[in-house]
Amino acid sequence: MRNKEILNQSGCVDYTAFKAIKNTAKTERKNLIEDLKQLAEKRGYRIVGKIRLDEIKEDK
Repeated sequence: MRNKEILNQSGCVDYTAFKAIKNTAKTERKNLIEDLKQLAEKRGYRIVGKIRLDEIKEDK
């Protein structure tokens, strides 16, 4: 749920932390896609379509 992601540990809205975490996740996805493209190229392939990633959420 998006609302829970905006709340900090005390239950207060923290947009700064939310944006930082969101940007970090976006950067990680971009890096992963670049790694996949390089791997495909090494193996003699080229990725020609959109790559869709869904994060696997671990239950804690």
